Amino acid sequence: MYDVAVIGAGPAGSYVAYQTQKAGLKTIVIEEHPSIGEPSFCAGIVGKEVFDRLQISEDAIQNRINSLVICSPSGEKMNLIAEKTQACIIDRTGFDRQIAHLAMDAGTSFLMSTRCTDITINNNMVKIKLATSPMGGTELKAKTCVLAAGAYYGLHRRLGLSVPRNFLDCSQTEVEMREPLKSIEVYLGNNVAPYSFAWAVPVNENRARVGMSTTKNSMFYLSNLLSRKDIKSRMKDKKPILRRRIVPVDTIEKTFMERLLVVGDSAGQVKPVTGGGIFYGLLCAQIASETLISAFDRGNFSQRYFRNYESRWKKIIGLELKVGRFVRKFMGTLTDENLDTLVTIFKKDTEVKKILEGSGAFDWHKDIILSLLKTPSLSGKIYKKLLWNIFNKNGAYA
Repeated sequence: MYDVAVIGAGPAGSYVAYQTQKAGLKTIVIEEHPSIGEPSFCAGIVGKEVFDRLQISEDAIQNRINSLVICSPSGEKMNLIAEKTQACIIDRTGFDRQIAHLAMDAGTSFLMSTRCTDITINNNMVKIKLATSPMGGTELKAKTCVLAAGAYYGLHRRLGLSVPRNFLDCSQTEVEMREPLKSIEVYLGNNVAPYSFAWAVPVNENRARVGMSTTKNSMFYLSNLLSRKDIKSRMKDKKPILRRRIVPVDTIEKTFMERLLVVGDSAGQVKPVTGGGIFYGLLCAQIASETLISAFDRGNFSQRYFRNYESRWKKIIGLELKVGRFVRKFMGTLTDENLDTLVTIFKKDTEVKKILEGSGAFDWHKDIILSLLKTPSLSGKIYKKLLWNIFNKNGAYA
């Protein structure tokens, strides 16, 4: 019997496994795909803090970015340039494998090409039913379980857990460029990416990831974006391959049970504004591993004790998530005219630009948002007019 069974070999799952195995707990990771980090779908943008705070090697970094271009629906552009690196672009497959190898080197077992079909919890153990397992068996037993399977929620329903209420429909492609893309580009507009935004991210001098998120039909909107003259003229690829996935922008109601914790996208621990989940997922994975190690020290795997995990992660990112959900709801009510107005305000207001360019907290949005709302431009009549949309229109998120 294993001490800890982790469902999913993404960054959050592998990081839990690394920490628990390193602490002496016999740990296994169950992954449905044959290769870690594949298939890959991620813009691959993280802040420097993910490497510093969690002591992860920077080997997977492909590019470092200190500039951003925001493109309004009418085509007006706002350029933001910071003195220091604001974001790191990573090879997501390499990043996932890097964390998995930390777990492997610590002694964690990995069971690949194996799908978990059911989880049963009793007073003594967790029983995990397996399909297509190289082990040949159909059941695995562990004292505790961590659900880190990404945005797949079949096991949640079997366990009686809720699922996130709202999702983003995201599509992306990686293309070869005719000339280097020097900044991250963000495109706004209800004909571009309704209720959200599109992006172009420079991977290196020759390649870029172009994608977008919305509430539905993301492939349709991405195809339209790629056919735009200002995008198409810079691409070498004639028929780029599009990939699609959903991203939760709400947390589930409860991220713990007796002998079980839920982390990462499985828990909805994702930044609502951008849909990025790597940093928050890893932060919560750290808390989950500490909770498990403490539980084994005390011999206490009760639901009451595992509640500490949720209390801790909510204390760190709970308010960030609430503010982020407010901003996403607010942005979902804006017309193209409203968006043009906002970009114009941001472009002309030196205080706003100073806030946006001066913040090095890439993964922490709350303080930036609250600082912006205190500026004269956004706290006056224009802001109130925009805010009125929330109460007079049906936004994407209730």
